[in-house]
Amino acid sequence: MTTPVSYARIALGGLKGILAAAATNAVLFLLFSRTGIIDPTVMIPNSGGPLTLMPTVFATIIPLVVATGVFMLLARFTKNPVRVFGFLVLAILLFSFFSPATIPGAPVPMVVGLEVMHIAAAVIIFFALRNTVTNRQEQPVGTL
Repeated sequence: MTTPVSYARIALGGLKGILAAAATNAVLFLLFSRTGIIDPTVMIPNSGGPLTLMPTVFATIIPLVVATGVFMLLARFTKNPVRVFGFLVLAILLFSFFSPATIPGAPVPMVVGLEVMHIAAAVIIFFALRNTVTNRQEQPVGTL
């Protein structure tokens, strides 16, 4: 039997994690662009142009919204949602490493920079959501 959780608390934790990851990746993008790690001459497939800030932020936000929903389901239906979520995050993170490597003509530093952004987003959302089901004494069990 699973322990009821506060879905509002998970949603708020997810929102905080999403905003932190989006801000972190925006800063990393600007830093990597300024230092030449993100190459503005590399064209991103299906976009017809170089990688820019807004698609980077959206590419951070959308998967993390899904991750928050998945975590809510795990919290509802599993005995150890943090452990299961951790394995899922790790597996998806490893799988995500293939994406930057498939950008035609992307130099190695750009690929590595994009991988760093993937790692940042994964770590931030994992800890933001983990903290929603640990230390929850202040929330009544089973509340929304």
